[in-house]
Amino acid sequence: MFRKILIAGLMLVLFASINSFAQGLFLKENGGAQNVYAIANVEKITFDSGKLLLKKTSGTTDSYNLTDIRYLSFKNLETAEQESLEIASEYHVFPIPVQDILNIKVAGENNGISIEILTVDGKKVLQNLFNEGQMEMQVYMGNLYPGMYICKIVNGIDISITKIIK
Repeated sequence: MFRKILIAGLMLVLFASINSFAQGLFLKENGGAQNVYAIANVEKITFDSGKLLLKKTSGTTDSYNLTDIRYLSFKNLETAEQESLEIASEYHVFPIPVQDILNIKVAGENNGISIEILTVDGKKVLQNLFNEGQMEMQVYMGNLYPGMYICKIVNGIDISITKIIK
């Protein structure tokens, strides 16, 4: 129960921190399908029994298995061009699963990129900052327990979230 409350709190903080900039929630599935939700139409996001539940203001709920989600992303639709909707193309995170070293490469601009590694219950376990102009980073994860983690990449107002398996 505590874990669910913590995850819900993390999502609320994430929404609050980007709400003034972001207008869309992009959910990319492992199979390649991408779903786009207007933030104004999202009432609540919860995690339950290995699923992400996205309750919309219309009263309907969309359900996704966590293992089927490649990433969640928030992007300002007013400034986004169509080809930039797939935020995963801006970052290459590998290898998955990671043993000790997680590599992150930036394909686009580096506008003060920060990297956070979170447990699935929202606890921040690692944080790194890219130096200006730096396009690659290695994050040491050897001291973390095996399991699923969340890699949060913040570049200006763009936030990309992807799952990491160790």
